[in-house]
Amino acid sequence: MRRFRQVEVRQYVRQPTSDVLVPSQRLVGFARVTLNPGQSQTVHLSCPFRHLP
Repeated sequence: MRRFRQVEVRQYVRQPTSDVLVPSQRLVGFARVTLNPGQSQTVHLSCPFRHLP
C-alpha cells in the first residue's frame, strides 16, 4: 500500500544586520503539496516587495 504525504514548504526572509532588534527571520509565504513516495515537485512561491527587508 502506497501512502501519499502532505508537505509544507515555507518561505522566510532574513533581515541583514541591523541596529534595531528584530527577529532573525520572518515567514512570508508557504504552500502545501501532496506527494507520493519518491515523488518530487517544483513549488513556486511569490514574495511581495513590501515583505523584503
